[in-house]
Formats: sequence, structure tokens, C-alpha cells
Amino acid sequence: MGSFIRTFERAKLSTSDFWVFRDEREPVGGAQLVDDVRRLVRRALHSSGDSDALTNAVIAAGSLECGLADANAPCAHRAADLTDALAFNLLQRDEVSLRQILRRMDHLDVPEILVISRPEGFSYYALHPCDLVVVADSLPQSASYAVVGIRSVGTTLSAMITAKLRRAGKQAQRITVRPSGHPYERTLQFTPQQAEWVQSHHHTRSLFVVVDEGPGRSGSTFLSVAEALRKAGISSASIVLVGSHCPKVASLCAPNIEERWREFNFLAAERWACGAYQNLQYLGGGEWRSFLFSGSERDWPACWPQMEQLKFLSKDGAHIIKFEGLGTQGESVRGRAECLADAGFGAQFDETENGFIHYRRIAGGQLREHEITRADVGRLADYCVFRRREFPAPKTNATMFTNMINFNLSLEFGNQIHFSDEVFNCPAPVIPDSRMRPHEWIRDASGRLIKTDGVSHGDDHFFPGPVDIAWDLAGSAIEWNLSATAEEHLLHRFQRQSGHDVGARMPEYKIAYAIFQLACCKMALPTTQGTRDEEKLLAEIIRYNNCLKLLLADVTGGRIKIRQAA
Repeated sequence: MGSFIRTFERAKLSTSDFWVFRDEREPVGGAQLVDDVRRLVRRALHSSGDSDALTNAVIAAGSLECGLADANAPCAHRAADLTDALAFNLLQRDEVSLRQILRRMDHLDVPEILVISRPEGFSYYALHPCDLVVVADSLPQSASYAVVGIRSVGTTLSAMITAKLRRAGKQAQRITVRPSGHPYERTLQFTPQQAEWVQSHHHTRSLFVVVDEGPGRSGSTFLSVAEALRKAGISSASIVLVGSHCPKVASLCAPNIEERWREFNFLAAERWACGAYQNLQYLGGGEWRSFLFSGSERDWPACWPQMEQLKFLSKDGAHIIKFEGLGTQGESVRGRAECLADAGFGAQFDETENGFIHYRRIAGGQLREHEITRADVGRLADYCVFRRREFPAPKTNATMFTNMINFNLSLEFGNQIHFSDEVFNCPAPVIPDSRMRPHEWIRDASGRLIKTDGVSHGDDHFFPGPVDIAWDLAGSAIEWNLSATAEEHLLHRFQRQSGHDVGARMPEYKIAYAIFQLACCKMALPTTQGTRDEEKLLAEIIRYNNCLKLLLADVTGGRIKIRQAA
């Protein structure tokens, strides 16, 4: 026991800033972004059963506006008018106005390619565009309001708050800004046009309202805008920060955070989900384990509670209600959920609202690695075959993925191995499952394995994103602790059913998978100090570390050959 505790302490000391989050800025066709908005507005007009269509249209319009503003496109102001009009409609639906919006979109001339950031709050954290609207009623009284949205999510949120103020008969205008620099030390330099706008509102004694999701890990993005306004002559008393949650300021990691933060008034959103589901059993933050697992907490799997999706148990206990995303991201996730359910791999569901999917509970129990049978291994292989066929993805960013693997390996082990980009270059990437652990499977009454939590993690803000299906096969081998014979059966079955042999790529992908999971555990560890998950994460760190030592020994000892840089 003493050596085990000492190993725990070493694991604690070696935690650091590993690389686990993807840069989700990606090039997208400008015409496609316009078409997304147009399609959603039409759906809102013609489909009474799709309650999310108008919400998703506002989010899509905000993304279009954000991309155009980042590109300094001449039509950015027209896109902002589009977002404003849709935001007003979300508060007070007007079909005549929606039809006018469609006609105006026909004359929106956008660049061929725009670089877009996925709106994380709407995609992953159950933030609704209307969540910040209630805050508008709590703002200090002013003759006029100057709303400053922080791109990306703050674009849509600023339109919503501006629409709410205008609907209440108040004078309100808005702009959006893009701070830059290190995530913990963001800065903002106003453009000449923005500086002129700020001074104009300064002269009319407007109240400046800075809007975004968050604050995030550092709080520096909010502060960069507030401090830029103060540098422009705006008093702290005339600046209000509006975010999606109330932070524990002492835990934010921007320099001198507490002293800087208390200079400004901060208002937090009233979250729609918290009100709508407040009388239901909460299953987020790892609480699902107390509901799904019998026996001692000692047997529960580890998790990163801070990064858990919001989920609840319905009153009758028949459904698990889980946030899977709003916007075009949410549409894609729902499509995968339908596909998995139709194929018998995933849970059936009965409705969706505001990004939440109401999954039917599956009668059965979560599995453990020692319970796997040869037939189960075949089921894992068939599932990977299915995902490879049904969820193809655009070309992946092999360079970013490889850099992540090399960085994390170097941080943990030094420079024993350095992979070249070609190693993970994938001609046929897929949206992976990325959650192949035993407890993510349920054996139903017929004895068949059903996959849970298989729709969103393969394309969220964590690595790997779109990737070779070898990622899920490697994850299956490691998480189920498959024997050499069982792994051979897994790969043979996959090859026979798909016609593709991934055996030669497994050593690299097992290393990649294990180092990424270790990195996630180490990033999660500081957020769980003093909780039941701290010890569980430490045990996982040791498990992945030991797994990697064996894999790396096979490589460096010459027993397994991998492709790597010279």
C-alpha cells in the first residue's frame, strides 16, 4: 500500500498543462453558411414540430456574422442585421419578418471561404441564446446601451441582449470584438471604427455591456475587453460584464485575477435548462454513476465532472434527458443518434428540445472488462465497421493531431518517440465514438451489447476529432484489456466485415490513444482535489502510464515496428 500511495504522489506532482483540446477554427464555404441559415429559417416557417429550428437559425446567423467580421468582409454589417432580426424573432415570432429575412439573404454576397469557430457553449455546455436575455432586465438604468459581444458565442448573445433591450423600448447598439493572445493573458486593440463607436457612446453616457459565454479557465477574455474600454476612457462603473455562469474568481488563472475582476460588475445568466429540469434527478457531473451502478463507489468509473454534459432522469424514470447540442452541431449529433438507434447500436429516443435528447432507458446493466465474451468482441468490431461506413468525415488535420501526440509523449516521457505527420495521415477519416470503455456499453435483455454515449464525443472540442477508425479499435483493446487472442479476433472480424486491414496501424494508435487518455486524466486531476474522483483519476493515470511503458518498450525494443520520423 505504501508504494501505491507514493506512486499516487508522483502522479500528482507530474500533472501539467497537457494538450487535450482541439483548435476548432476551420475553413467553411461562405455559401454553405448562408444556406444553413436559409434552410433553418425555412424550417422554422414550415415545420411547426421543430421547436429548435429558429433557435438554431439564430446560432447559425451568429456564426456567419462572426466569420465575416473576422474576415473584415464588406457585408459583415448586413450579416449583423440578419442576426439582429432573427434574435428579435426568437423573442417575438413574426412570420412576415421571417419571410423578409429570407428575401434579404438572396442578396448577401459572402467570400468563398470563411474561418469559423464552433460555438462551444451552444454545442457542448447547454447554453441557450435566450439564457442571457433575462439579465437585460437587471442591467442598471441608462439612457442608452452599448453592447459589446466577444466573438464567437458572444456574437449571438450580444444580438439577443440588444433585441431584448430594444423590445423594451430602450436605445441599444452593438458591435463584436475578437481579443487575441495567450488564453491566460488575452488583450484587445480596438480597430479605428470600433474606437470611434466606443467614443460616440462614451459621449452619450451609454452603459457598456460586455457579453460572452464563460468566463473560461482564466477570465482574461472578459477582462481584455473591459480593460480596453477603461483604457479608452470608460469608467469601471459604466461597464457591466455578462456571462453564462458565476465564476469562482480565485480559481481563475489570469494574472492578478481577483484584483482586476473586482473592478467590474458581473451578471450571470439564468440558464434555461436549470429551470426547465430543476425538479428532475440530476445525472450530470458524474452523478449518473450513483444511478446506474449498484454497489460501492469504489467500483465506479472515473470521470472529469467539470466536463460532463448536462443530463437528467425523467420523472417516470423512463428517459435519460441529455444535452447533445444546439445549432448545426446539434443537428449533426441528432442525425448520428437516429442512425445508431435505427441500426440497433444505440438507444431509441422520443423527442428533442433545446438541444436535449430524451433517450429511452435500456433495461440492463453496465459492463466491466472481465465480463466480455468472444461474441462481445465481435460486436465491438461490427460497431467499428458500422461507424466507418456510416460516419465518414472530411479530411482530418493530421499535423495538429500528431503534434498533440508528440507534445504529450514528450511531457510524460521525454523524447523517446517523435511521430511524423505521415504516421497519422488518414485517407478515410470517420467521426469516432471515442468512448469505448466497458461501462459505456449495456447488455440488453437479449444479451446484445448496446452503445451509450456514442453520438457527440467523436466530434466535440476534445481530440481526436475526425480520425482513422483505428482510434476506436485501439480504444477497445486498451479499455477492455483485451488479450492478444481477443485483439486478434477483433481485428480479424473488422477486416472480414469491412475489407480493411488496420492491424499494421494498431501500435501507433494504441500509443496515441493511451497518451491522450493519460493527458485527459492529468488535466482533470486538479479540478477534483478532495473529491471521490481524485483517487480514481490517479489510478487511471497509473494504468495508462503502465500501458504506455509496455507499448513503448515493445517499440524501442524492436518487437514492434512503427513509422516515425528519422
